[in-house]
Amino acid sequence: MKMKRMGSAVMALVLVLVLVLVLVLGLALAPAFGEEAFAATGGSMKSLKVKWDLKKGKKVTVSAAWAGAGRQKVSARVVGLKVGASPKRGYRKASFTVEFTRLFKPTKKQVHALAGLNGASKAAGFASLALVDYQTGRELGAGRKRNVTIKASNWKCSKVKKYKDDHGCWVQYPTKYAMKVAVTFPQKYRGLCLGIIANNKRSETKSDSAFWEGRGSFAKTTYYKSGKGNSHWMRIR
Repeated sequence: MKMKRMGSAVMALVLVLVLVLVLVLGLALAPAFGEEAFAATGGSMKSLKVKWDLKKGKKVTVSAAWAGAGRQKVSARVVGLKVGASPKRGYRKASFTVEFTRLFKPTKKQVHALAGLNGASKAAGFASLALVDYQTGRELGAGRKRNVTIKASNWKCSKVKKYKDDHGCWVQYPTKYAMKVAVTFPQKYRGLCLGIIANNKRSETKSDSAFWEGRGSFAKTTYYKSGKGNSHWMRIR
């Protein structure tokens, strides 16, 4: 999700940390590609060395790369996961909430560095969720891949904390944020994967953008290539 600018660059830092997921949830349409041809290039989730340890109610941890503060931890868990019949004939529905807790408590030195960056996009790290096809490694929200549709709530942010240094500089951000998600998919579909991921590098690459837009696999992104163990996954269906 692209950040909405606020009056203060430091305040803008708050939003970019928690609002990076619009593209994950399919608010941008992507051109159609041949799924089978792409799977043959090694993009399938089965071929990757990722952690398949994400379970309902279990906390997992990833680390996000911040400018001026290094890698910082974020915990996450999936709650209320239910899979059942859909009102739409021939389909099923999965619903769940993903809750994130940012564990980063910046030191005064880090506060000074973050506040001095003069732009949230230069500073923020993020942890988020991705819904991916098991066979192709592609994000499912963009362009109705595999006839999967995704609906999500706005982020619900809470426990905003403000940190200061000794020079009058400050940053603040919510330490908790959550999103409710509902996924509708064909009854015979068996490729729905949910992942908790974080940025391993400060700059987004063309491969990262292609992934969020449904045009490229998770295997090609810096979220995987620059940190193979820095994500957690489950197969919902």
